Amino acid sequence: MKVSDVKVEQAKAADLYKVSSKQQISNASGAESLRPDEVNISSRAVEMSAATEKAMRVDEIDKEKVATIKEQVQTRTYKISPEELSQRILENLFYFGGEE
Repeated sequence: MKVSDVKVEQAKAADLYKVSSKQQISNASGAESLRPDEVNISSRAVEMSAATEKAMRVDEIDKEKVATIKEQVQTRTYKISPEELSQRILENLFYFGGEE
């Protein structure tokens, strides 16, 4: 199959979807209704996505520290301070728009 054939098939599939999504669907009462596909992304999800992308671009990752923690997690010797964890959770809630 040629690459151009794949593009043609994709175009056909897209056209078929458009046609089928435009067709009126009759319900039991005979009234016609059509609901288009819809995607809603919350502002919170947009903020989280932006924060994730920003974090992935950070060049100053302490690779040695990451390796040490990774090894501790794998050997089940990593200790978590409940006080520090709760403090960080609260800091992040406020940073990402949680209730104050």
